[in-house]
Amino acid sequence: MRQDELTDIVYNNPEILEHLNRSCRNDKDITLTAIAGYSGAFAFVDWRLQGSKDYVLEAVRVNPSALKYVHIAFQDDDEVVAQAMAINPDAILYASTRLQRQYAKGY
Repeated sequence: MRQDELTDIVYNNPEILEHLNRSCRNDKDITLTAIAGYSGAFAFVDWRLQGSKDYVLEAVRVNPSALKYVHIAFQDDDEVVAQAMAINPDAILYASTRLQRQYAKGY
Protein backbone atom coordinates (compact mmCIF):
# COMPACT_ATOMS: atom_id res chain seq x y z
CA MET A 1 0.00 0.00 0.00
CA ARG A 2 1.28 3.46 -0.88
CA GLN A 3 2.02 6.04 1.80
CA ASP A 4 -0.67 8.44 0.58
CA GLU A 5 -3.29 5.66 0.57
CA LEU A 6 -2.42 4.70 4.12
CA THR A 7 -2.53 8.35 5.23
CA ASP A 8 -6.00 8.65 3.67
CA ILE A 9 -7.18 5.56 5.55
CA VAL A 10 -5.84 6.93 8.83
CA TYR A 11 -7.41 10.32 8.10
CA ASN A 12 -10.82 8.67 7.75
CA ASN A 13 -10.36 6.29 10.68
CA PRO A 14 -7.70 7.60 13.10
CA GLU A 15 -8.41 4.92 15.70
CA ILE A 16 -6.89 2.37 13.32
CA LEU A 17 -3.40 3.54 14.32
CA GLU A 18 -3.57 1.17 17.29
CA HIS A 19 -3.70 -1.79 14.91
CA LEU A 20 -1.02 -0.74 12.44
CA ASN A 21 2.49 -2.13 12.43
CA ARG A 22 5.43 -0.48 14.17
CA SER A 23 6.78 1.22 11.07
CA CYS A 24 3.43 2.98 10.60
CA ARG A 25 3.33 3.97 14.28
CA ASN A 26 6.82 5.45 13.81
CA ASP A 27 5.86 7.48 10.72
CA LYS A 28 5.38 11.17 11.49
CA ASP A 29 2.90 11.88 8.70
CA ILE A 30 0.70 8.89 9.46
CA THR A 31 0.71 9.42 13.22
CA LEU A 32 0.11 13.18 13.06
CA THR A 33 -2.79 12.54 10.69
CA ALA A 34 -4.27 10.13 13.24
CA ILE A 35 -3.72 12.55 16.13
CA ALA A 36 -5.36 15.38 14.20
CA GLY A 37 -8.54 13.32 14.10
CA TYR A 38 -8.27 11.61 17.48
CA SER A 39 -6.02 12.89 20.25
CA GLY A 40 -5.98 9.47 21.91
CA ALA A 41 -4.06 8.10 18.94
CA PHE A 42 -0.97 9.61 20.58
CA ALA A 43 -0.98 6.65 22.98
CA PHE A 44 -0.23 4.32 20.06
CA VAL A 45 2.62 6.32 18.55
CA ASP A 46 6.04 4.68 18.76
CA TRP A 47 7.86 5.56 21.98
CA ARG A 48 10.73 7.20 20.08
CA LEU A 49 8.39 9.80 18.64
CA GLN A 50 6.55 10.17 21.94
CA GLY A 51 9.87 11.11 23.56
CA SER A 52 10.76 13.77 20.98
CA LYS A 53 9.90 17.31 22.02
CA ASP A 54 9.78 18.41 18.38
CA TYR A 55 7.26 15.68 17.63
CA VAL A 56 5.18 16.48 20.73
CA LEU A 57 5.06 20.13 19.68
CA GLU A 58 3.71 19.06 16.30
CA ALA A 59 1.19 16.72 17.91
CA VAL A 60 -0.28 19.42 20.17
CA ARG A 61 -0.29 21.81 17.23
CA VAL A 62 -2.48 19.48 15.15
CA ASN A 63 -4.64 18.57 18.17
CA PRO A 64 -4.16 20.46 21.45
CA SER A 65 -6.07 17.73 23.32
CA ALA A 66 -3.13 15.41 22.64
CA LEU A 67 -1.52 17.15 25.63
CA LYS A 68 -3.64 14.79 27.73
CA TYR A 69 -1.67 11.79 26.40
CA VAL A 70 1.90 13.09 26.34
CA HIS A 71 4.48 12.20 28.96
CA ILE A 72 4.14 14.14 32.19
CA ALA A 73 7.46 15.88 31.51
CA PHE A 74 5.91 17.48 28.41
CA GLN A 75 2.77 18.38 30.35
CA ASP A 76 5.13 20.43 32.53
CA ASP A 77 7.03 21.96 29.60
CA ASP A 78 6.28 25.66 29.12
CA GLU A 79 6.78 25.57 25.35
CA VAL A 80 4.62 22.49 24.77
CA VAL A 81 1.77 23.78 26.93
CA ALA A 82 1.96 27.25 25.35
CA GLN A 83 1.77 25.67 21.88
CA ALA A 84 -1.35 23.71 22.82
CA MET A 85 -2.97 26.70 24.52
CA ALA A 86 -2.28 28.97 21.55
CA ILE A 87 -4.73 26.85 19.60
CA ASN A 88 -7.10 25.87 22.40
CA PRO A 89 -6.84 27.60 25.79
CA ASP A 90 -8.75 24.71 27.37
CA ALA A 91 -5.65 22.54 26.85
CA ILE A 92 -4.47 23.95 30.19
CA LEU A 93 -6.64 21.24 31.73
CA TYR A 94 -4.02 18.68 30.66
CA ALA A 95 -0.98 20.66 31.83
CA SER A 96 0.91 19.98 35.03
CA THR A 97 -0.42 21.42 38.27
CA ARG A 98 2.54 23.78 38.34
CA LEU A 99 1.67 25.26 34.95
CA GLN A 100 -2.04 25.37 35.71
CA ARG A 101 -1.24 27.44 38.80
CA GLN A 102 1.17 29.62 36.86
CA TYR A 103 -1.38 30.37 34.14
CA ALA A 104 -4.11 30.96 36.73
CA LYS A 105 -1.91 33.67 38.26
CA GLY A 106 -1.62 35.30 34.84
CA TYR A 107 1.98 34.53 33.97
